[in-house]
Amino acid sequence: MGYNSFALRNLGQDLEWVDYKNINMHAHFQRRGRLFLDGQLLEQAEHPVDLAKAEQGAYWIEHNGLRLHVRFPGRTGPNDYSSIEATVKEQVFTPRDYGLPYIKLKGLNFEKVGNGFAMPQRGMVSARRGNHWVIEDCTLEWANSIALDLGNEMWHTNSQPGLGDHIVRGNTFRHCGTGGLQANGARQLLVEDNLFEYIGWHDAEHGWESGAIKFHRARGTLIRRNVFRHITYAPGIWLDYLSSENCRVTQNVFSDITTARGAIYVEVSRGAIHIDHNVFHQLRSQYWISGDYGAGGNAFYTDGSDSIHFHHNLAIDIENTGYGSYLNPTRIVAGRGGTARAQSVTENIFIDCRKHAIELPNAHNHTDGNLFAQMPSGFLKLTNPPPALLLDLKAWQGYFGWETQGKKVKADAVLHTDELRLRWENISAIDRDAGPFLLRNGVWEMDIDPRQ
Repeated sequence: MGYNSFALRNLGQDLEWVDYKNINMHAHFQRRGRLFLDGQLLEQAEHPVDLAKAEQGAYWIEHNGLRLHVRFPGRTGPNDYSSIEATVKEQVFTPRDYGLPYIKLKGLNFEKVGNGFAMPQRGMVSARRGNHWVIEDCTLEWANSIALDLGNEMWHTNSQPGLGDHIVRGNTFRHCGTGGLQANGARQLLVEDNLFEYIGWHDAEHGWESGAIKFHRARGTLIRRNVFRHITYAPGIWLDYLSSENCRVTQNVFSDITTARGAIYVEVSRGAIHIDHNVFHQLRSQYWISGDYGAGGNAFYTDGSDSIHFHHNLAIDIENTGYGSYLNPTRIVAGRGGTARAQSVTENIFIDCRKHAIELPNAHNHTDGNLFAQMPSGFLKLTNPPPALLLDLKAWQGYFGWETQGKKVKADAVLHTDELRLRWENISAIDRDAGPFLLRNGVWEMDIDPRQ
């Protein structure tokens, strides 16, 4: 039997974590098949009657997936379009055999597949548990779910020898329904100089497997000089489940992201990780199911994780919190619950964080040398022991000895997301090195595209 994306629903095979009662399952129960008019995605209707009110066009699929009913936009018809395309494949490039090493893809365009939601991770392009692949200068767009998978695909499948050691460089990931790059077992990966944009349009973040980058069990991995922008219902980078050992996220730009977590989200991970010299801009909230911890719209957020070093970053126009952390002591991973200790937040610049600049779960952490501008009252938060303390800089310094070198400044900056131009205002108020740039010699406007 062939693969018919119009007969299959998006719902993944692993349903263990899907909370049917509390989340919007609309995207999960849609069919995987997609229709395009002159390259533009057409909306999928849930019921045939919905076509009557779909003035911008839509299509409905009969139950067996063998016939489509299409309402074309406005007063147009099929003869008004130069191309009408339907997704007929689950994947467009993947080896026949598992575990193949040393394959290079360069300068290729991959587009339009009807793959399902993870788990398993089955990308439009897949290494199929291979190792030592190089994916360079390629364009991957319009995956219904994931564009590229480079890991073990599923939780309990047998890992191939040497899984990992991939290079992903200079690619464009665009218009992906749930994720750009995913890997379960992201070992020794180098991800650099890529563009991730318009990711997450399916609104399936509460299925727990969305993200421009989503890695499980990452170690020895470097993510640098990438651009993440125009992302909805997904984090920029999600490092999940023991996914921070000897890892670094550096010199990336995150702009215009709406998420239930953060531009970077680190979940139940214990190894030392450095997150440095990144720019975070225009983060908006997509609230958690319960509306409690995190609540989305953070520059950085971590859940039950230890040993995080967050330094020399810049956060501007953040709806929620610049650096947020949640204890999660009852989630048992690798024999114990989370402690949220040994977190260090130093030499960052926080501008216009609407809720908090820094939120720490306990006093077994450290902050110093940070600069704060346009902050609300109580912008420094210590959650435990309860009741939570909402403090100003003077109390933060006096009660805990933190931020002996930190201070409030008058500073502002405007970032143009598409041009990647950063314009500073009142930059003279910053009189020492903090954040990702050396702000000297009267530099008021700069190109911050890290791929240059």
